[in-house]
Amino acid sequence: MTRIVHLTTDCFKRDQDGAYITFDKAPVLLPPTLARLIEQQIANPVTLSMVQPAPGSGPAFLFPGPLAHRRPQGLAMQLLELGLPTLAAHNTATIAIAADLPPIVTSDLFGVHVNTAVEWSVLAQDSWADYLAARKGTE
Repeated sequence: MTRIVHLTTDCFKRDQDGAYITFDKAPVLLPPTLARLIEQQIANPVTLSMVQPAPGSGPAFLFPGPLAHRRPQGLAMQLLELGLPTLAAHNTATIAIAADLPPIVTSDLFGVHVNTAVEWSVLAQDSWADYLAARKGTE
């Protein structure tokens, strides 16, 4: 949430291969529907208050809004009210990344201790076979 509230319109790019949002230095390919929504937001920003950088000082916020919504907690509450639980999405994404990347990379990416990243990796690699075997033993 902290990164999302600070996104600016120049973080969004479209080329012949698709549309991307860049977090730090890593462009992330967006699904076409989300790309269209972001393009609409840039063309016609929906906000009650234009909390924006001073004119000429840089690009506009991608998601402008009242100051309370510019904080990560405010945005998280807005998304929750729309039925988009950010904690569940965050946890799912974290586990998916832990399953795909080496623990040292996950550690650096999330700023956690390498032992924590190793634990996440082990949890992410647990198979359904182990789960089913455990369930069979309890029946």
